[in-house]
Amino acid sequence: MTTIEAVYEHGVFKPLEIPPFGDGQHVLIIAKLPEKQKKSLSSLIGTLSAEEAEEMQSLINKEFSRIEEQPQKRIFGIDAGKGWISEDFNAPLPDAILREFE
Repeated sequence: MTTIEAVYEHGVFKPLEIPPFGDGQHVLIIAKLPEKQKKSLSSLIGTLSAEEAEEMQSLINKEFSRIEEQPQKRIFGIDAGKGWISEDFNAPLPDAILREFE
């Protein structure tokens, strides 16, 4: 199998390099769009106007506030050994305290 990068224009695939087969040869083309590359924010330094930079900062602040609002997943056992229960936890309460609930 040979991989050839091409551009699709006006109904025709145009290879970006010379294919390793001759003219008129039938081939099966399986098209795959290239994965979108993310640009780092540092590549924008010095390229934005003050208004664009302000808008970018606003979008970043909104994104971070959205992330911070998401509840954190609880991890079983993360606080193991950090708490304790008194030996007399199930002992009857003194009468003076019980009267407060009447």
